[in-house]
Amino acid sequence: MSGDTRTAAPSPEDALRSARLLARAEAAVMALFATRAYELGWTVRSKLSGILDQVTLSCDAGHSTQVTPVTALHPKLGSTIVRAPAGGAFLMATEMAPLRAFPMALEECQHCARKRWEEAARASFATYAIETDLRILADAASPDGYPAKEVRCLHGHEFTITAMTS
Repeated sequence: MSGDTRTAAPSPEDALRSARLLARAEAAVMALFATRAYELGWTVRSKLSGILDQVTLSCDAGHSTQVTPVTALHPKLGSTIVRAPAGGAFLMATEMAPLRAFPMALEECQHCARKRWEEAARASFATYAIETDLRILADAASPDGYPAKEVRCLHGHEFTITAMTS
């Protein structure tokens, strides 16, 4: 018995099967990316060509961003994929956690999310004032540019407070 550990060269069928599996995996990632982008309110503005290629997304308000599909879905995984010389991709040898262990990096448009949060906070300020025994006297402006209110507490102290609650 010899200590020879030679392996047979892969057959053409194995190479074709591997290429098909990689193509299916990439198509699955692209479909997941497009679905996730749509769920978050983004519109894909550029061609979806590969998991490592930049894609331009825009929201309904016109804000745009550029992301790489695999990195947008899985930041840790995206950092371990590199381009192969023939145009494909392969994983670097690293210890990887399962996909579900990492949050997705693609999020909704931060400008639009902030605007919705501000509108909801302004709308809830009256309830906040009632719950904390504040009487609203007049509209004002905060140094940060946020809407504010001049208020009076039960002890008669008057002050200005940002008209947004968290």
